[in-house]
Amino acid sequence: MKDSAILRQFISIFTLFVEATTRTQAEECVLISLLTLSVMASFRSHYYTQLSARQQRD
Repeated sequence: MKDSAILRQFISIFTLFVEATTRTQAEECVLISLLTLSVMASFRSHYYTQLSARQQRD
């Protein structure tokens, strides 16, 4: 349940990035793309940390 809530939050964030990318164009688009990759890496790190902690408990 908690994982799905976190996933929904990240989807909401990415929706905002898509909107910002659509509105900005040209050189600013690269910055937003890099920021999106950073957020995705943070999510992946958080997800695998939680998964690892859960596996250690079980």
